[in-house]
Amino acid sequence: MVNLPYQYGREVSGEYFFNRKKDLETLSRLLLYGKNDLALYGIRRIGKTSLMLRLKESLEKKGCLPIIIKCEKLLPLDEVTFFKNLVDELKVQLVKVSKKEKTKEVAKLFLPEKIGVSVEDIHFWIEFGKGEIKNLKKIMEKTFDLTNKIGAVTKRKVIIFLDEFQELFPFGDAFLWALRAHINESKALFIVCSSHHRFIANLTQEKHPFFNFFQTYEIKGVSDDDAELFLKSRIEKLGVRYEQQAIQKILYLSNGHPYYIQLLGFWCYELALSLNKRVIDEKVLSLAYSESLQAIPAHLISSFEKLKGKTRSVFVVLCLYDLSSVSGIAKHAGLDPKAAYQLLQQIESSYGLVKRNAENKFEVTDLFLKAYVQKLFDHPVMVP
Repeated sequence: MVNLPYQYGREVSGEYFFNRKKDLETLSRLLLYGKNDLALYGIRRIGKTSLMLRLKESLEKKGCLPIIIKCEKLLPLDEVTFFKNLVDELKVQLVKVSKKEKTKEVAKLFLPEKIGVSVEDIHFWIEFGKGEIKNLKKIMEKTFDLTNKIGAVTKRKVIIFLDEFQELFPFGDAFLWALRAHINESKALFIVCSSHHRFIANLTQEKHPFFNFFQTYEIKGVSDDDAELFLKSRIEKLGVRYEQQAIQKILYLSNGHPYYIQLLGFWCYELALSLNKRVIDEKVLSLAYSESLQAIPAHLISSFEKLKGKTRSVFVVLCLYDLSSVSGIAKHAGLDPKAAYQLLQQIESSYGLVKRNAENKFEVTDLFLKAYVQKLFDHPVMVP
């Protein structure tokens, strides 16, 4: 069975992972030397989680104990579930490092004697109804004490990744301030991850408990060289190749975004097969681009649909016409330039659908969303 050369819409690993050697080297250096709690951020679908998984593999090989907690999966979404999930992951790591020792003896280092029968019982002290802890403050203290003990006994650096960290924010500032204090005092390292928009909206606000707490690191798109190598090497194994013009347009359209590189690559391959072609040219790419518009990330469509009234009109004008000046956008939208400028700023800060280029002029952030809107309004969609 031949594997597809490209995979989109999910976390990737192995041969589907892009070369992020520079990111991996930098992050490993920050984590291995000193106490550097980090905040990773980047636009949605840029590959943050896939990078974390690869970084976890790398850190394990270097003797660390990395643990990934996916905060969006903590159901029910409450504080106790968060800590129980964290402790369960610590238990898994404890089992791994205690294979050569008697599990019971290792477990006694962490558990109350009346409960410490085996590693599998490590979660008992956090569950309600076991007569141990019913107070959230004590649960938090016990959890962080456990992370420190595991690090001390195993002589390994415990590194905890909190993916989709913003999902903890609804627990309230009191919880977040306490969490910050414990993270600050912990001997383990913490890496939180969030999308660019949510990061800007929360962690850069002075009143937020984690304001200026983490060392920040932005996850950006992959380089053109890495993207081109990935596209060619994956498909040439199957006897198909790209024309260079098609490659260049994929690089432009994707803007280094792994999701779109994989998405366009997938449809180029599928269409080449259906057309019985062994060379992907600009015609095939144009068809692939059209198919790809059906798979735009849901968060972009959702953000667009939240735009109402004049705000929506300004964004639609920006999508339909090649305008660079605020005055031109305002004229097409029937607005005063000052009002149009304020609306564009709002779309930028609240929804992340527009950005300012090197000339400080507004443009649509995502070319696929721009084409989607053009199609929605029966405007000709052309591959740039």
